[in-house]
Amino acid sequence: MTPQPQYRENYVAAQQVLEDILSIYIERGDRELAAATWLLMEHGHWAEQLITRGYVAPGLHGGEFQIRWTTLAHSLTDEDLRGSALYGTGSELAVLRVCLAIAQLGRTPLPSLTSLDDTNVRRVLYALAWAASGQDYARKLGLYAA
Repeated sequence: MTPQPQYRENYVAAQQVLEDILSIYIERGDRELAAATWLLMEHGHWAEQLITRGYVAPGLHGGEFQIRWTTLAHSLTDEDLRGSALYGTGSELAVLRVCLAIAQLGRTPLPSLTSLDDTNVRRVLYALAWAASGQDYARKLGLYAA
């Protein structure tokens, strides 16, 4: 089944926003945020939802787009918000929680990875290696052909 044109346009635009954010983090040398953003972008499920729900938005005074990591983390842990703001399978939510664990620098625990298929395990391992020691290191490990 081919995606509807409007959906495809929204998806491509959302992915482009994440790609722009990724470029900024790479430029700044922020390994953790770059790795977390790459994982969001590479996984593909979350981009449009995060933008339409305000978790990705322009910065102060209309500046460059940014991911509101702290707000996103609260939406997944607050009982009043859980389930109402974002939707995804157990595996998709696990990938999102890994992104948060990487981006929040230890404030969000790493979730169980048992629900992930082989491709997502490799993506997650690649992102963790990137966050720990840089993208070149992650590439050298050969965990994922990004």
